[in-house]
Amino acid sequence: MIIHALRIEETPPLFEDFLKKSDSLLPFFPHLKDLNWEAVLRARKSLPVSRTQLKEILQKQHHHWGAPASSLEKVALLGDSNTVAVVAGQQAGVFGGPLYTFYKTLTVIRLCRELAARFPEYTFVPVFWLEVNDSDFREIAQLRYLSKEGQVKQLQLSEPPEEVGRPIAARRIDPALQSWCSAFEEDFFDSEFKADLLNDFFSIYSPEHTYGDAFARLLFKFFARYGLVVVDPSDPALLSLAEPLFRQAVQAAPEIRRRCDERSAALTRAGYTPQIRFQPKQSLLFYLDRDGRRYRLDMRPEGGFVYKAGPDPQLLPENELLSELAERPGALSPNVALRPLLQDFLLPACAYVAGPSEVAYFAQLGGVYEYFEIAMPVVYPRHRITLSEPKLQRNLRKLDLSYDEIFRHKTNLVSTYLKKNAAQQLFQATEQAQQTIQGELERMRTLLEQVDPTLLATLQKTRQNVESSFAKLSHKIQKTIEAKHETQVRQLESILTQMFPEGNYQERVLNLLGFAIKFGPDFLHDLLEYLPVDVERHCVAEL
Repeated sequence: MIIHALRIEETPPLFEDFLKKSDSLLPFFPHLKDLNWEAVLRARKSLPVSRTQLKEILQKQHHHWGAPASSLEKVALLGDSNTVAVVAGQQAGVFGGPLYTFYKTLTVIRLCRELAARFPEYTFVPVFWLEVNDSDFREIAQLRYLSKEGQVKQLQLSEPPEEVGRPIAARRIDPALQSWCSAFEEDFFDSEFKADLLNDFFSIYSPEHTYGDAFARLLFKFFARYGLVVVDPSDPALLSLAEPLFRQAVQAAPEIRRRCDERSAALTRAGYTPQIRFQPKQSLLFYLDRDGRRYRLDMRPEGGFVYKAGPDPQLLPENELLSELAERPGALSPNVALRPLLQDFLLPACAYVAGPSEVAYFAQLGGVYEYFEIAMPVVYPRHRITLSEPKLQRNLRKLDLSYDEIFRHKTNLVSTYLKKNAAQQLFQATEQAQQTIQGELERMRTLLEQVDPTLLATLQKTRQNVESSFAKLSHKIQKTIEAKHETQVRQLESILTQMFPEGNYQERVLNLLGFAIKFGPDFLHDLLEYLPVDVERHCVAEL
């Protein structure tokens, strides 16, 4: 395996500046420059909850999942006061969701290794936080992959009407998912790994499991040797430990929201677009009613809360909500802004491994961390990775292209390549002719201003006609050149489909299964060993 580390322009812009450690972001990220890991470790090793209780709850979760011994050993270590965690989280997408789920996990394991070597007095535990409290089924229920014909295909589960509004944690896997196996049998090339992997994936995603349980079991399949710990935050026992946090979030909802708004406004003044967009009276809480439906809680001006269930708003006085919280810990769950606080209330997390959008979330949360008097962990960017298969590598060699060129010209690769390599003189002649005519028209404009300004409108129309004609001519030339160089165009389009399926980064679209069938499940372990420590660059991994 060969890794090519590239410096590309990242999105959103805030993430690009985060990687550059821009001074404009210093007010939002306390550890952006001059990172003092020792201070972070001291601040984050203390927990407001009982480590013994935390350990016992997680042990029950892991026994339920049939977790490997290595993970159970790491869970036991969380009971020690010198143990800290490196955490990543993600929604429980079917079959693991997009590739970046696994890249987050690799980054967590890699960072644990690095910190353990630097600070041997601490124990570092890799943790994956299952985001299963939300109810966005569409987000987790689709899967995209490349077929053996090189086409992007998508499979999608339908949401049963009776399940709408229920948290993902409470939903069992739709039996219809088993029908996907025939599609994979048809669409993936045969390999020595295919039969076993399909059997493993579909056994894990059997209808008796919930989506969260299956996701946890899949993580253990791929990362058993590293002692990965998985946390299900929907567990009522864990939520009971977090009751003080939720109680405070209820009682101080307006103040907490004000702090979010202040930080968002400061972010806007600094030239960034806030990633989290709040509705006017939105709190940071969701309410789970006794029928298992999840609703956003909005604040009422006169106090208390309201949520929309059916045509009429439902009122929840603060005292009633607090009484219900004491009786039923699962009655409240966090929104995207409070979720990191819940995680850092329950876990001794020294670092959170974040994707580009998650980094942007944290920029809005400093005031909330300060209110709860919780030390913010280090926000650590995950590895961004594109997998390069042998066919893609061959096409690059044939076309004499580099990965850097592909990333720089991903939106116009075909036209850029043809202009440079197939008909450079013709395209240059067309551009020069257009520039010459435009120059003469501009000279005429100067003369007409002196002789008869009423003709300027006619001249402008002529200019527009010239531009339109040259645009049509360039388009026809492009199509003609593409037809004459059909093989190269196909190769270029194949490269784009593999690296940027549906116009997006590979890691954000494609699922792991197809790559595991081709290259074996151990390719992730090889990737871990070859990945650079540097997370500021995008890695292209040649398989």
